[in-house]
Amino acid sequence: MVKLDNKPSRVVHIRNIPNEVSETEVIHLGIPFGKVTNVLVLKGKNQAFLEMADEVVATQMVAYFANGTAQLRGRSVYVQFSNHKELKTDQTHSNATEHPRRVPMPRRRADDGA
Repeated sequence: MVKLDNKPSRVVHIRNIPNEVSETEVIHLGIPFGKVTNVLVLKGKNQAFLEMADEVVATQMVAYFANGTAQLRGRSVYVQFSNHKELKTDQTHSNATEHPRRVPMPRRRADDGA
């Protein structure tokens, strides 16, 4: 199901996503329509946003899913235009649970006996 009452935007809002879905799975919904320039997954709210390269590509995606149901992991998801014109994300906080920080290992000193 698709809501078409929002004005076209290059940002597509996807609702009802499964909790365990990955950014990659969400991105794969948009790739057939063109370049995906940014993604934001709000797992606690079961929502995601895809920023497409331009409004034309986003319009094609929304129109396509107006005629067929989008699915992620067997669950129907709802695709519509976002009210946002672009995504502003802080990549250091994006999906921190999926991309754990690397912790630097301490360097050995020559005199530590190792």
